[in-house]
Amino acid sequence: MLELYRPPYIPHSPIKEAYAPLERETPKERLARYTGDTWNSLVSMVNPETGLINDKITFSPTGNYANTRTSPSNIGLWLSSTVAAYESGIIPQSESKSLLTKTLSTLSSMNRIDGLFLNWYDTNTDRDHV
Repeated sequence: MLELYRPPYIPHSPIKEAYAPLERETPKERLARYTGDTWNSLVSMVNPETGLINDKITFSPTGNYANTRTSPSNIGLWLSSTVAAYESGIIPQSESKSLLTKTLSTLSSMNRIDGLFLNWYDTNTDRDHV
């Protein structure tokens, strides 16, 4: 049988004390916190001018910066996450509508080949990312 490593019990660990309030969360409270945190992380990755979500954010010693490219998969995740945020009560319908409208408006002007979206687009300009 596989034995899992368990760190030694430290009765007054500063780390344990820091997490004590989180340990008292109910499962419903924890899920609400995770949902809100996830939504906030996605919003931080969206270009407000184009409504397109960045593929990733890079953290470095000199500062954080967003990778300014996105894909149809990323955009699909953003659209479905926006609907889920509204349905979960995280954002009001008016905000959901505004976010979806901005993204869909940008999508309607993006270059396609035979009706198909390209693999990568620049999130600042909504043009093909080369």
